[in-house]
This record gives sequence, structure tokens and C-alpha cells, in this order.
Amino acid sequence: MALEEGARRTLIDSPGLLHGGMGLEFQIQLIDLLRPDHIVALQHGRELEQVLANFARRPDIQTHRIPVYLVVVPRTASERRRYREEWFPSYFAGAWVQQIALRGQGLQGRVPDPDNLSGASGGLVSFNDPENYVIVLGIFNEFDPKEHILTVLAPPFDPTSVASVRFGSVSLDLEAPPGSMECHRFETSKRGQPRARPHTPPPGL
Repeated sequence: MALEEGARRTLIDSPGLLHGGMGLEFQIQLIDLLRPDHIVALQHGRELEQVLANFARRPDIQTHRIPVYLVVVPRTASERRRYREEWFPSYFAGAWVQQIALRGQGLQGRVPDPDNLSGASGGLVSFNDPENYVIVLGIFNEFDPKEHILTVLAPPFDPTSVASVRFGSVSLDLEAPPGSMECHRFETSKRGQPRARPHTPPPGL
């Protein structure tokens, strides 16, 4: 889209997910998909080298390694969550309960099982346009599987502009005190299938 709008340069700030096999694979696939001219690696030590090694022999990509300034203080997981939670009440301040028809819509993410909606209430939902850009966020209230009607708490928006709905793995309780408003609703069972979790923050967050 930036190229279509005539941008001469586009700077993409990649997500900070890095640790573990999933984090490394995510960053590698992201770079491979975007095919940038330059990679600017901000690292404390050599934590990005496993990612950068995959593009070291790519003549079309220049890599620039820059150390992180010592005055930069990283946020802890709890601080990042609290920062998000400060914005959620403001975002949903003007929200109201709405019914959205899902028949004919594309569904993505953690799509609830119509026969088992346990744990789905409170889940964060995004309504996306035909190019998969987020139009608005909503909070799952209930779902009528017969009529394919989704009831959500969301700011005002035009339902006719929605092309797909993405169900997230984060649950929100706007009435909860700071620090416990947000939690992950699903974990992977031993069989690899998602199962509902109690509405409590995971340990360590």
C-alpha cells in the first residue's frame, strides 16, 4: 500500500517476538516475505544473529547492526500489558452492544466452536476490510449459531464494510482492576487442540 501511495521509503518496525523457535521463525519469515533492501538490527549483544545469518548471503539485502543505547530501559511483560490496559477502556468508552451477521463473512483465528462456546465470552475480535486491515475491535458477547449472528461490544462502525472477522486469543474484562483486565483465553492441550482457560492472567504476567 505504501508503494501504491508513492512512498519512496517504507520503514517497518517489526514486532519484538524473538525468543524460542516460534519467535525466530516468525522474524525469518517476515523478512523473507517483505524482501527489504535493508535490515537494521538493534541488539544488545548477538541475540539477532540467528535471524541475520539467513540473509547474510543475499546480495539484495544490506544488514546494519546497531547497538541499543544504554539509556534505553526495556519494559517488562507486566508493564507492557498495563500500558495496553490503559488504552482499552478509552478505546471502548463509546462502545455499545451490536449484532453483526456472520453469514458470508470470512472467519479467521480462534473461531469459537458453535457447539461449545465455553470461554468465548469476552474474547477480543477484529472486524477487517477486504484488504484484511482492521476496521474496529470488538469484545465477544454471544453467538447465535442458527442465525449466524455475533453480538459484540464495539465502537460504532459500518458493518457493510466488513469482509472478514478475526477471533483472537486474548480475553478482556473492562470491569477488572488494572493488571488483571487482559488474559489469554486458550492454551494448547496435550493433543494440540486449544482449550479454554479460566479468566485469570497466566503466571508471570
